Amino acid sequence: MAVIGGLLAFGIAQTVVENKVEWSQSVTQIDSAEKLDAFVAEAQGQPVLVDFYATWCPPCRAMSPNVNTIALEGSRVAVVDIDLAPDLAERHQVESVPTLLIFREGKVVRMEVGYHSTDELRALLKG
Repeated sequence: MAVIGGLLAFGIAQTVVENKVEWSQSVTQIDSAEKLDAFVAEAQGQPVLVDFYATWCPPCRAMSPNVNTIALEGSRVAVVDIDLAPDLAERHQVESVPTLLIFREGKVVRMEVGYHSTDELRALLKG
């Protein structure tokens, strides 16, 4: 019981309640390899940004508005919750979050780890 009280004192319980990431309708949420492969294949030459994230990850939550902005601007954007699709994280060798993959012509051409501003995301997509 003392541990729970200590956790509450440090705001851990509040953090758990706030662990939610809101995605715009322009962002595609992916939960399987098949869906990711199809999403990338449908890009028809357009670069694809895939954000591997976790709801418990503060930098992921902080970056989500930037990812939403890029998607709303017309970029092809997908997100993968590593806790819901651990096989995808393993397949793409995601070892920390946030991890961003840039696909071109169906292939991963760049992998970035950590928080990125909206301008940095735009630059990644321009390549």
